[in-house]
Amino acid sequence: MAEKISFTCAIEESDDEIENRIAQTIKSNEGKFWRYFARLINTEDARYTVIDDSLEIEEVVIAGAGGCAYGNFTWDFYAGCKDINSTDEKEVEINFQISGENIVFDIELPVIWRSDED
Repeated sequence: MAEKISFTCAIEESDDEIENRIAQTIKSNEGKFWRYFARLINTEDARYTVIDDSLEIEEVVIAGAGGCAYGNFTWDFYAGCKDINSTDEKEVEINFQISGENIVFDIELPVIWRSDED
């Protein structure tokens, strides 16, 4: 059975359009997505970390009672040597459902990438 992250949160209130409110709600709950983000960088290595407060939502598309947010986050690799350490961005798609004034996330986590499996 696939691992998932599942949670519901209230869509933030403001005078903005619903897409902007959803983007802000996702950004406000960024930490709840970190397991998903960590899996997207394809490693179990503890030297790879998602950078706090790096999520940027560029577009939100709503289709019926659901939709998808498109954006990117930044991650860091610490190798112990300043010429090997690196920082990079990763594109992300976050699918959601809308239920009243709530946004519902039920995201299947990618399989953990492992270099020792042949």
